[in-house]
Amino acid sequence: MNVVSTLAVGVCCACAVAARADISDDFESYSIGSFPFHWQDVGFRDLAHGGSSAVPSVTVQSTIGPFGTPTQVARTIDSDQGNGLFIELAHSPIYTMSGDFRVEQYQEGATATVSSWAVQIGFVDTTSPDTFATIPQVGPYACAQTGGWRLFAIYQDPSLSGVDMDLGVSATPGVWYHLDVSLVVATGVFHTRILDALSGTVLADRDDVLPDWRPEFGAYNGEAIFDGEEFSAVGNNIASFDNINVVPAPATLVLLGLMPIARRRRR
Repeated sequence: MNVVSTLAVGVCCACAVAARADISDDFESYSIGSFPFHWQDVGFRDLAHGGSSAVPSVTVQSTIGPFGTPTQVARTIDSDQGNGLFIELAHSPIYTMSGDFRVEQYQEGATATVSSWAVQIGFVDTTSPDTFATIPQVGPYACAQTGGWRLFAIYQDPSLSGVDMDLGVSATPGVWYHLDVSLVVATGVFHTRILDALSGTVLADRDDVLPDWRPEFGAYNGEAIFDGEEFSAVGNNIASFDNINVVPAPATLVLLGLMPIARRRRR
């Protein structure tokens, strides 16, 4: 596992290091049942903002990967609060990330597409004083109501409704999907490529221009992978993820420091 390509193992978690901010994590170096300590826990942020999330909200587990071989993954816990992890990044003109994702379980009876999701991946602005459900963000998510992949965005301008868009691909529990996503900040073009991880079949390969986009919205400082729970739905969302790769531009990386349709999301 190589969390930052030029970062020495054992560096103090709170320090800032001049480095190329490339992040790669296959979760193989962590102990089973532990939180992957190179990341931050979404649950701690929710606790800091008056929530009651359980922590750790993600643990490392052993399972079978998309090719039928044993692997270690990060998995959200079975909890009715927000669960997930994130890592802080440098601002970049282009953000890219990829990874393997599997829905383990959906909530049942979700009342809106944006109120319950097993996993969302993408880019976030952690400077916003809010929980991960409603901070500025953009990325695809596995929707509990529809059982499919959708694209979601919240902007920094509360007068704009953001994005909730069907990507036309199922997110079936038990199936590994490989996702490649990118955002060009100047144009607001979000690229989503979704593959069946086992067969390599391309299920979606599309460029979507984010409506009402302004380049200043692209000042994201984090990559996040997290779920969301609707309190009135039955059960909890759970997902596993592996082989995460994130590439913002070369710059200073800070490790582990610590709204309306689309804005007033979850719960």
